[in-house]
Amino acid sequence: DKFKKAWLAYYEEMESLADHLLSLMARALGLADDWFVPFCDQHITNLVGLYYPPQPVEPLPNQWRRGQHTDFGSLTLLYRAQHAAGLQVEHAGAWIDVPDLPGALVVNVADLMAVWTNGTWRSALHRVANPPTQDRLAARLSFAFFHQPNYDAPAACVVPTTCDRDESGESVVTSGDWVTRQIRRVQK
Repeated sequence: DKFKKAWLAYYEEMESLADHLLSLMARALGLADDWFVPFCDQHITNLVGLYYPPQPVEPLPNQWRRGQHTDFGSLTLLYRAQHAAGLQVEHAGAWIDVPDLPGALVVNVADLMAVWTNGTWRSALHRVANPPTQDRLAARLSFAFFHQPNYDAPAACVVPTTCDRDESGESVVTSGDWVTRQIRRVQK
């Protein structure tokens, strides 16, 4: 019961923060603060606990704790409870360590936000590298709030200040269709 209450309270705080960030993102795009509300007022978000156990055996070459990927929704809020190194983001063809700032959250732009803004904001390609040898016996624990818009929200350019560049010709699918396709793609 205590765990459930704590989990739900954390979810509600992340939900509120995501709403606030989306309003700031709308403002940054020159839109009304509530621009994204119709796309996210019945979101299908997941809060996931990610546990990476200690590594008593040295990993194989090119073996990762979590391989490179992008997140599927609008944005991801990541809290790293244990401060083991490993999160990296790709920038200009190089992998850069994400600094571990105690108490800070990592905010990733995800795939649908990149689609919504027609690439004005790009989805963050990231991975979790193995810790250095001296830290291999430390576990890593993170909590990821994967903000996924409403199931029926369009997975197409919706930001008028960016859609004039849209020449993709792709058919519009929903957020729910999008996430289902992405899950099936990574399961293959």
